[in-house]
Amino acid sequence: MKISIVFFLLTICSLFHEGINLSDGKFSNTCDKIVLEQYNVNPTTCSSNFIIKSSQSTYTIDEPIHVTIQSTLPDKKFVGIYLFAQDTKNINVGSWKITDLLIESVSCGGLMHNSKIEKTSIETVWYPSSNVVGDVMIKAIIIENDNTIYIDCYNIILTPQ
Repeated sequence: MKISIVFFLLTICSLFHEGINLSDGKFSNTCDKIVLEQYNVNPTTCSSNFIIKSSQSTYTIDEPIHVTIQSTLPDKKFVGIYLFAQDTKNINVGSWKITDLLIESVSCGGLMHNSKIEKTSIETVWYPSSNVVGDVMIKAIIIENDNTIYIDCYNIILTPQ
């Protein structure tokens, strides 16, 4: 009996350790914490070594927006990203198409790296769905290495067309 209870508790704890959550879609309150707990560091002061850019500054429902995160210096690399799109109420909106083997979708409604391979850029595609209204902010958390994470540094605002 005791063994089954211990096993159950360990299973539940491991699920939360891996980042599974019961989020209401507000990435900044849940996934930011997951990132910080996963790497066990505090966010670093913003750096000009990385940028986020989109193929356009306006969006139309169901039309793809290409999003790129890249380093500004050829020898500056990063090991990970968390990428998500939020409306003005901080609710995750739209959907993502994975175009890079080094990223995957996450339970928080965005994308994340699935490998700590060093990279200088990652590109993906975001699709605004029919429930998207108003301005949308695409935000990136960039993990330069195990000790350096940038949160609330890189974002772009898309306006409806």
